Amino acid sequence: EDLHEEHSFPSEQSTLMADKMRNADEETKSESLEVVTAARIAKFDKLHIASDNDGTLTDLTGKINIPGLDNFTHEGEYQPVLIPVSQHAEPLLSRYGRQNFPLIHSMLWRDYLSDPTGYTLFREAGQLIPVRNGLTELLDFADQQDANFTVISANFKPVVEGVIDQANAKKQPEIIAITPDSITPDKSRIIHSIAKLDPDQAIVYLGDWETDYSVVEAYNQGIV
Repeated sequence: EDLHEEHSFPSEQSTLMADKMRNADEETKSESLEVVTAARIAKFDKLHIASDNDGTLTDLTGKINIPGLDNFTHEGEYQPVLIPVSQHAEPLLSRYGRQNFPLIHSMLWRDYLSDPTGYTLFREAGQLIPVRNGLTELLDFADQQDANFTVISANFKPVVEGVIDQANAKKQPEIIAITPDSITPDKSRIIHSIAKLDPDQAIVYLGDWETDYSVVEAYNQGIV
């Protein structure tokens, strides 16, 4: 699916959602952020939770313990340690800049993602990444509320799948992330595409880092 022009702001759906948000804000002037948020969600029939992965669902300060290597622990950046060929790719990104990610992805990561064994290694890497307390409860809460849950990540899809594996949740979320042939586009546009599919669902976004800044556009447009 093309996530460019047809998912740019505004749209009929985003305008409808923004109107509901605005009405909720007018009804809750001078109230706490919690009350304002609850009033916004109450304007919609359903709930859709969208979330980043790294640093949001995962614990970047946690220790990595690899089974069978009793003397190995690692804190902090896990990519060069766990993800195939990242020990070569990450220094290139540091040297030449993140804007060259598409080139480095095609040169190094893509073939591993395309290979079934390589894909498994990426997923197993995700299964070793520390997750934040409450991940299982969050996914189960979404299921209990009959809410949709989508993980939108600039990480590799099998890595995110491995992270979600750890939750052992009753219902698996949808995952939009990097594949052999797709590099995750602007998160605001992805959220806009979600909104256009069903403007009657309130979208709540969870994020923590630079790749989440683009969601500010969706917030300013009144759909998050």
